[in-house]
Amino acid sequence: MKKMNIFMQMHQLKDLPASERHVIDYILKHPQKVCEMTIVELGANTFTSASTVSRLCQKLNTNGYPDFKQRICTDIDKYQEYVYLNTNRLPFSSSDSIEDTIDKVVANSTKALIDVKLLNSSDSFQKAIDWVTKASKVTIYGSGISNLIAQDAMNKGLRMGLNIYSFNHYAEMSMHARMSKKDDLGIIVSYTGFTLDMIKIAKILKLNNCKTISITSNSVNDISNNADLNLYVGISESYYRIGGIESRMSMQCVLDIVFSGYYNQTQKAKDASEKTFTEDTFSYNWQENIDSKTNE
Repeated sequence: MKKMNIFMQMHQLKDLPASERHVIDYILKHPQKVCEMTIVELGANTFTSASTVSRLCQKLNTNGYPDFKQRICTDIDKYQEYVYLNTNRLPFSSSDSIEDTIDKVVANSTKALIDVKLLNSSDSFQKAIDWVTKASKVTIYGSGISNLIAQDAMNKGLRMGLNIYSFNHYAEMSMHARMSKKDDLGIIVSYTGFTLDMIKIAKILKLNNCKTISITSNSVNDISNNADLNLYVGISESYYRIGGIESRMSMQCVLDIVFSGYYNQTQKAKDASEKTFTEDTFSYNWQENIDSKTNE
């Protein structure tokens, strides 16, 4: 399966020694040059050493420097696309016409969705799908706008026959988390990753050895640090935003990918979606249709 973009991995590495951080900074600024360098040359150009570069390769889970360099050369186009998208977001202005507002909302939302693809590997999504498939119970936690996203995802899960929950109030979430077990799955949605109630939930789930997936912005945060699997969205909006546009859409996209993947890979989900289809929503003679099926 496709691995996460190596440049995104380098961005996410934290608490590195100064020498290794210097190597990463050099690579991010001069990726084309690195494609032509040996490990010794990269060490010399960064005023470090070949052993420093080798340690960095290990932390990035590559099979040595040749594999590391190959991934840099392969992933560079996608990384440059990511840099372009994130340095060309369109700010809103009080002087914007309605046409300007339409263009900016659509453009920025499109960029946010592309970030989801660039920031996460197919391996990570597949692992999330596998965990949903094997879980005895799935619970999606979120506060504020994230709670609306959690409720939407719960409805998708119910359509597919999952034993799935989402709650509106922290007290309910806390009690449910305390009852979670190791064969359950918790999914925590928080753009900032610093929502106090969700940090508490993450720690409760961890204490109970319950598998946990976090969906947060691509930054170091307390929720992702306490989760077993991290799925990311881009840092595109201020933490003090009102409601969120790009963040809401991108976090919902992450959950849509997970549940769509589960549906595509699970016959039980397909069978359940037929049974849970609410025919009376669309038909005036729904009772007649049910009676006819009952008599068959």
